[in-house]
Amino acid sequence: SNTSRPMQRVSNPELFDGFRHLADFSQDAIYHYDIASRRFLFHNRTFRKFFQIEDKIEITATADQIIKAIHPEDRSSVRKALKQSLIAGQKEGEARYRVYHPDGAIRWLHDRWIVLRNKAGKPHAVQGFIRDITQRQLSEIQFVESNKHALIGSYIVRNGRFKYVNPQFISITGYDEAELIDMD
Repeated sequence: SNTSRPMQRVSNPELFDGFRHLADFSQDAIYHYDIASRRFLFHNRTFRKFFQIEDKIEITATADQIIKAIHPEDRSSVRKALKQSLIAGQKEGEARYRVYHPDGAIRWLHDRWIVLRNKAGKPHAVQGFIRDITQRQLSEIQFVESNKHALIGSYIVRNGRFKYVNPQFISITGYDEAELIDMD
């Protein structure tokens, strides 16, 4: 029939344990953040690794713990992205940021989430995935740096317009960068 029935909640502990087991093998961090308590009530092993949280599943992480792990220069943009996603009518959000690790390494993360709302539309939780994009970010930085110092002119054109030009290309053409970017 075409009548839709509301979804029923499954309260099977074995199913939840199976999901937790599956989530712990994900290369992405997975989390459930409760807005009222400001706690991450669910997080997988990768989440704990990214934010240096003791590897015990019964530990809930606080928002303050997580924000302290985020690079100071990125904290305000993460807060702004979250705040923006909580505005009425918004369903999701995302942010890119860096986190410090005890060994001095910095990891680049891409965080994407959905906002869960009650029947009145008020947000009560956020669920998301965080992917480590460090290798991609470092590759992009290396690409830009190598092109800046290249002895030949190089550029990137997207949709028929210049999106990147290196200093040598600027020297060859006689235009400055501001004139070239977005030029046909």
